[in-house]
This record gives sequence, C-alpha cells and structure tokens, in this order.
Amino acid sequence: MKKLFLLAAAATFAFAANAKVWRINYDENANADFKTITAACASGRVADTDTLYCEAGNHYGSEDDNVISRKGMKVFGPGWGFEPNYGNTATFADACFSSNVRISANNVLISGVSCNAGFTTGGSILRNLTIDRCKALNVWIYAKDTLNGVTVKNCYLEKIYMYSISREFKNIYILNNIIVSRSRYDYNQAVYFDTNKDIASNINITHNTIVYSPYNSGDWYPAPVTVYNALIQDNIIISPSNPTKIIDFGTGRGNIIRKNVLSMDGTEIGNADVVANFPDNHFVGATEAGTFTCTQSTYRFEQYFQLKDNSPAKNAAYDGGDCGAFGGSNPYIICGRPQGIPYITDVEVPAQPTNNQLTVTFKVANQNE
Repeated sequence: MKKLFLLAAAATFAFAANAKVWRINYDENANADFKTITAACASGRVADTDTLYCEAGNHYGSEDDNVISRKGMKVFGPGWGFEPNYGNTATFADACFSSNVRISANNVLISGVSCNAGFTTGGSILRNLTIDRCKALNVWIYAKDTLNGVTVKNCYLEKIYMYSISREFKNIYILNNIIVSRSRYDYNQAVYFDTNKDIASNINITHNTIVYSPYNSGDWYPAPVTVYNALIQDNIIISPSNPTKIIDFGTGRGNIIRKNVLSMDGTEIGNADVVANFPDNHFVGATEAGTFTCTQSTYRFEQYFQLKDNSPAKNAAYDGGDCGAFGGSNPYIICGRPQGIPYITDVEVPAQPTNNQLTVTFKVANQNE
C-alpha cells in the first residue's frame, strides 16, 4: 500500500456581500495573487474587509512585508500541524512568517498562522483587534492612545505585553491561551499590562495555561502576571521555581481572582489583604508533573498541557468544568486547526486497482485528537 499523509487546510469565513479572498504565497512559483501581505494591502484591487489567505510555506520577508494596514482586514492561515505524531516530526504545513507581523489598522482579525517573531501593533487608537489560533514568540500591543477591544485567544505564545502612552485599557480579553515564558527581567512577564489602575476596565484573563520559569536556577524573576482591574479566573499559573509573586498587584486594587490553580499559596500572590477577599482559588502547590499529561519538560508541545485525570485543575473552574486552556466554552485547539472542522490525518491508496476499482481509505480526527 502506498501511504500518503494529507492535511486539511479548510476554514470557514464570514464575508461581506462583495468581499474577496486573495491568496498570499512567498513562493513565486505558486502563482498566488500576492507575494506578501504588504503588497496585498497596497493594491487598489484589494478592499477593506477583504480576506487574505496565507498559504502553507515559509514567508521569508522582512517586517515591512508583513504589514496589515487595511481596516476590517481578515488574515487566515491553515494552522501549523496536522500530523497525528505532531511533536515527533520536523516540519509542518503551516504559513510561517520569519519576521514580525505588524498590525496598523483597526478591526483586524488574524487567525491560524505561525510566526518566528511576534505580532506587533502601532497607531494612535487601537480598536477591535483579534488574534486567534496563532503561534508566535509574543504579542506586543502598543498604541499612543486608548487600547479598546483587543482579544488574544487560543494562541501558543511566550508572552503578551500591552502598553499605551495614555495607559487607558478597555475591553481586553485574554482567553484560552498557552503561554510558556522563561525570563528573569522586569517587563518580561508572561502577561504584562502597563496600564494605570484608575483607567483600566473590563479586562478578562480567563482559561489560560501559564507556565513561567527562569533561564538559570537561582535567577530572580518577576511575577508571571501583572495587571490591574482584571477578572483573573479559571487559569492554571505554575511557576516551578521561586518568583517574587504569582500575580503582582503592585499598589493597585480591583483584580477579581477566583478559581485558579496556582503553584504558590495565597501569601505569594501579592497583597495578603486583597487575597483574603478571594478565597476560592486552588492553592494546591500545583506542579507541571502533577497537572499535565506529559512529563517531558525539555521541549514542550501543546499536548503536554492537556490535563491528567487526577489533575488539580479538573472540575475546578467557576462553571464546574476544567481550569486552563483546554477548558471553558472555547477550548484551545492543538496546532491552530480550523475550529469546528474535522481534519484528514491519513489516507491509504492501493498501488493498483482491484476489479477496475480503486478503494481509498481516509482517517479523520477532531481538533484535539
């Protein structure tokens, strides 16, 4: 039998009445509509609210080639791995950017791509940005004025950093991400919001899995999460060594912290008087080995962060479900696969037909299988 491995690069898009889909492929032999995102956004043929589909392959351009500058733009990729043995193979069928992807417009959605660097922004007022099912080193959100309506969900990252000169944040959602961070410096926390406690509102940090460790044994490093006026709920936050705090209040108040699974007890979270008002967290001394399915720690894959049957995060969430990225109503999808669409993992094709018939056998799996 000849055995072929296929991938399913399907996605569902919601289009405006006259919206178009444009193919982006850095390989000139692909005969795509455009070689780079920047070229597509600069073209008079492309309208605001059109969709750019970044095809599988390496996008080697510089950051200047990866600028999303049209408002309402949707940028999709195929995810970054469909093989059942993901984690044991060297290459995956992803749309991988070698440099930063820069967003300089409002009302942008980017989904299903990977980046060897990160996603960055710049502009006066940043509104309505969604980064979904992406893999990158970081999401670096910056605006000169208000940050309003930023969602980062179902991503595999090293850190999330948000900053505005006005320090005014509104309607920020950090949902169902896996954030694996290693740092020993200020402002390199896993989740850091450089905001003012009096003008931060409706910040939601829910159902994330955050693992934070130092580069070297004995290094001092800051708290994994620093934020004001946020709902911090149903997360798993594990810091294997000895940080100053797990969640850093600084001098601020306003965080609601409940139903999280943490590696340190309440006295290590921040101000003890604030922690005392939120007794529903699970201060169980959670460890990676006791919480997640795999024991490998040298090189982590997404499957590593699924829960053991006896994990302290099982049935520990506010709604009675599981804490962490794989819980809640929008669970993390391994490899950034398109949501709600089964994918082909394998197909077997006979070398010769039998009775003039060729029988092809497909194997199909759901997202996290």
